[in-house]
Amino acid sequence: MPDPASTPQLPSYLCCIRPFEPRDALAVKAMASEAATSTVWSFFTAALFRETFWELLIAVEAVLFVVFGVPGDLCVLLVPAFFVFIFTSIWAAHQVRAVAAQSDLSNIPDTYQTSKRTNFWVAELYEPLLGPASAFQLTFVTPQDVEKYQTDLGGLRRVVVGTVGIRKNRDEPEGGWLTRMAVLKPYRGHGIGTQLLEVACRFCGDVGLTHVRLQTTECHDAAKSLFYKHGFQILNYMHKPMFAGVKVGVYMFTRNVKPSRQALNA
Repeated sequence: MPDPASTPQLPSYLCCIRPFEPRDALAVKAMASEAATSTVWSFFTAALFRETFWELLIAVEAVLFVVFGVPGDLCVLLVPAFFVFIFTSIWAAHQVRAVAAQSDLSNIPDTYQTSKRTNFWVAELYEPLLGPASAFQLTFVTPQDVEKYQTDLGGLRRVVVGTVGIRKNRDEPEGGWLTRMAVLKPYRGHGIGTQLLEVACRFCGDVGLTHVRLQTTECHDAAKSLFYKHGFQILNYMHKPMFAGVKVGVYMFTRNVKPSRQALNA
């Protein structure tokens, strides 16, 4: 009879990075929606510092005063309403983007898992039924490692807390696109993003890709810091229209990938 003291005990918080399975579909779509709308406030704040935002505000005030004869003091009182309108418009644009951006998630197996050079992963967390504590420490394991624990998992719930995908780069066959990099807010700061990023980059090396690229906006400060930390460099920077002439900066990052022995021997 095995000694209980020598039996490995399952940590309270266990995180497993594994390939997507059909049972993850609803959780992945919910995460994508949250990620697409998480920058509403950041975009609005960025808009406040754009010259075009204030030009638009002045133009609206001028039209109200000159064309419609609205008294000046009332025009001033309408400024908060203008701010609310801009914020609501940005929020609505994010909602539309959230729906449009899920086209690749409607059938992840066909989009990401039919080619040897593409894949999609989730970070699945095993945690207490009451949810995340204010402070907790994760133990990262592979699907095979989970089987080594003898403690029953029935007392823990499984939650998909992160995603990442690698898609084909149509312009450069030897490169991959990193997409859908996201971690739920309550679980950030525990290394999940780092693990997802390394799994994706290691996959690129295993399948013989020479580099991986991605895009993110200037409003994703945490993401930019993560990419810098893990060897990504800025390849390009551009401005894309956001709303009413207001533009947002978009970064393209790139990282060279060292082919693994598996790829070299293939």
